[in-house]
Amino acid sequence: VSIITGIIIDTFAEMRETRDQVLEEVTTKCVICRKGHHAFDQSRNHKGFIHHITVEHSIWAYVYLKYHILAKANYSPETLSNVELFVAKVLLEGDSKLWRIIPLHETMHLKDDSKNKSNDDGSSSSDEEEE
Repeated sequence: VSIITGIIIDTFAEMRETRDQVLEEVTTKCVICRKGHHAFDQSRNHKGFIHHITVEHSIWAYVYLKYHILAKANYSPETLSNVELFVAKVLLEGDSKLWRIIPLHETMHLKDDSKNKSNDDGSSSSDEEEE
């Protein structure tokens, strides 16, 4: 009886640990671009992590995009624009191709901040001519 109780307790401990890891990752990283909350909260030019995950990389916007593109491709494929056609093709190819339309480790708003930070530090931009 004590062996079975020990196995049950260990199993629940593992499940709790896995749940805690998933919860921490979901609350501290953007589901879309996988950037951590510190990058957004420490940025001088950004409104913060909550703004990023609710406005810029809203998961529901991506869900709607997927539904809209696939429904349009199914019911009236002749009306698809070139971009919609490309996205539909990627979605129909499966999960392994999604990286082509998901901005992994990238967001436009932090790119603007990194450009300003390099100019503030006095470093030269890449647009200047080399001597």
